[in-house]
Amino acid sequence: MQTPSMRFFIALTAAAVVIGSYPLVVSAMTHCANPPAGGRLLMLVPRDFENFVYASDINGRHTRHSFGEQATDELRAQLSPFFRSITVESVASEAVASDRVASGDYDRSDSRYDLIAVPEFRDVDSWVRGDRYGFNIDMGVKFYTPDQSKVTRIKGRGESSHTGFFGLSPGESGSLAVRNAVEAVVDGVCQEGNRIL
Repeated sequence: MQTPSMRFFIALTAAAVVIGSYPLVVSAMTHCANPPAGGRLLMLVPRDFENFVYASDINGRHTRHSFGEQATDELRAQLSPFFRSITVESVASEAVASDRVASGDYDRSDSRYDLIAVPEFRDVDSWVRGDRYGFNIDMGVKFYTPDQSKVTRIKGRGESSHTGFFGLSPGESGSLAVRNAVEAVVDGVCQEGNRIL
């Protein structure tokens, strides 16, 4: 028969094993089984993307969301594990980014980049239904090889839904939707793997 102190020791040991293994379970779920093969990424960020600010009016609360700045930072951070280096360059517009890619400057043998990315917001919306509110954010990223032999467009959708009393603030809810949209893009990059290069 086990004494109370022995039962406590066994329960404590079992709890330590479960808690100790939790980070391994989480990292296994978020692991990318098919990442691109570590090239050098240039991200040409149009100013209207980087400076995009969305204004929401939710339950009488006006909030300005710097979605472009957050999305640029999130893309750099979440894509960085897949690439040897990421360079972010601001450009005047998406048209200027396309012209830069078409110029052939990145197809030279001395080019430092293996892939060029141009992000865009496709749709941003907020909604209110009774005491619930949330955001829907659609973004896309075009990935070009330097010689333009391959263009891969990856889309990502992020959503959030909260109540005004117990959920996140409108600012936090909007930020969560941006993070989810970027994560969806990153999942798409993971699924494409080396086919993107």
